[in-house]
Amino acid sequence: MPTTLNKNKWIWISLAAVVVIGVIAILFYFSGSKKLSPANTKDLGNAQEKADLIKVNTLVPNETITLFPVVVKGEARGSWFFEASFPVEITDGAGVRISSGIAKAESDWMTSDFVPFSVTLDLSDNYQGPAKIIFHKDNPSDIRELDDSLIIPVNIDFQNEQMTLNVYFSKTSPTSDADPCNLVYPAVRKVPETQGVAKAAILELLKGPTETERTNGFLTSLPDGVALNRISITDGVVYADFSESLEFQVGGSCRVTAIRSQITETLKQFPAVKSVVISINGRSEDILQP
Repeated sequence: MPTTLNKNKWIWISLAAVVVIGVIAILFYFSGSKKLSPANTKDLGNAQEKADLIKVNTLVPNETITLFPVVVKGEARGSWFFEASFPVEITDGAGVRISSGIAKAESDWMTSDFVPFSVTLDLSDNYQGPAKIIFHKDNPSDIRELDDSLIIPVNIDFQNEQMTLNVYFSKTSPTSDADPCNLVYPAVRKVPETQGVAKAAILELLKGPTETERTNGFLTSLPDGVALNRISITDGVVYADFSESLEFQVGGSCRVTAIRSQITETLKQFPAVKSVVISINGRSEDILQP
């Protein structure tokens, strides 16, 4: 009989211990979840709230962007546009603008229906961390009550090693007495590390000045839409072949000189390059004429 009582006693003690531990665990769980939930909650922006006005199809909230430039596509109601466009910006974790661009309508925007748009965004520095891409409704009236925006939180994380190179642009206020037509100035760019440095430099040049560079007086004489067909180097001579856009509606000896200078100096920053031959669709004679 004593043996049975002792056995029952230990069973009840064990059950009581399990209950106490369970209660403590539950209290700890709810106490901890209340403290941790604000820090663990991700900012989802306001995509759901604005879904009937504007949608982004190529980004999701809190997506990590590892390479720039990035092309963002979506669709917005015609009322979101003005003259077929609206402004877009990227802000860092402190809310400071680090990049901007203009989204362009890809069909008739004079409608109340959704209109597809596209915008190419780039970064002028190597910022990494939390950021927001903000799609502003174009508001030519400047009436604050009519402002609106779609906010997409993202994370910027360059996974590739970065390298520094120069691209050469003209400036609105030359600081030298030299001929301003061929006078160009270096702008520093950071790009993913690559063996094809000449190609990387030209691709950066074709992007034109960033917003910050434009603010600092940099400008390009290259037309919009120019593509690099191919580039090679033989015995110190770089052969750079471009699309026909390079000479589209280009007139005047000063602009032609500036175009050649921008391309040549961008390539001659590399010690292995001694001279540059520019061609358009394989044709190097009679191109870029004043």
